[in-house]
Amino acid sequence: MSASRLVIVTGGSSGLGLAMLEELNAQHDHQLLVNIARRESSLQAANERGNQLLNLRADMHEPSSVAHLQSELQQLVQSRSHNEIYIIHNAGQVTPMGLCSQISDIERIDQAFRLNISSVMALNATLLDSMPKEIDARMLLISSGAGRGPVPGWAVYGATKAAMDYYAQVLKQEQPHLRCVSLAPGVIDTDMQATIRGHSADKFPPIERFLQLHAQQQLQSPAETARQIINYLLSDGFGSKVIDDIRQHS
Repeated sequence: MSASRLVIVTGGSSGLGLAMLEELNAQHDHQLLVNIARRESSLQAANERGNQLLNLRADMHEPSSVAHLQSELQQLVQSRSHNEIYIIHNAGQVTPMGLCSQISDIERIDQAFRLNISSVMALNATLLDSMPKEIDARMLLISSGAGRGPVPGWAVYGATKAAMDYYAQVLKQEQPHLRCVSLAPGVIDTDMQATIRGHSADKFPPIERFLQLHAQQQLQSPAETARQIINYLLSDGFGSKVIDDIRQHS
């Protein structure tokens, strides 16, 4: 049986991205689950229920890799018939971190913007141009509270997420049929948090808060966060609020 739902997840080989693919695979049938990442996902798709997994290897820091991925996605969407297409932009990086006076490497700054927002915009242009207008189309952008209030040491990361929120609002106005949400997921126990804890206070002044969250086991688990996010993504209310926070739905 062919998959009636196409779900595309960037960064689905680890962390929250992998947890969201696992949640979809465990709870829902007849899906083509697509992981876009530099590494393949460890997910074992439930073939007995009509689920399939497709890994598209790509490094979204590299314009040539994004261009190749655009061609692959266009062919994927146009060559198959799906009743539902859900796109989850989850891939992202928190580095480079540091005070505004310390962030001077333009290549590292550019790489963060390429992964966190530039690749999102480029891939979406291809997908939106390829998707039929009459299907149930939903787009989930994993944003951050860091883009909604200033955090010392996160000038680059916060700027990319603020850009994502703005982009989502423009997208909603241009594509009213598209259910689009830019969603803050909360503080999750992933490799990104380990990267944050590896920085000193002179580069990231709020470091003590994140050390305490980890020490006191107050970080959200990827699995539980993924369950909440996927339930929200599949709900009738998804898309009614463009800028949102999953902690408002738990």
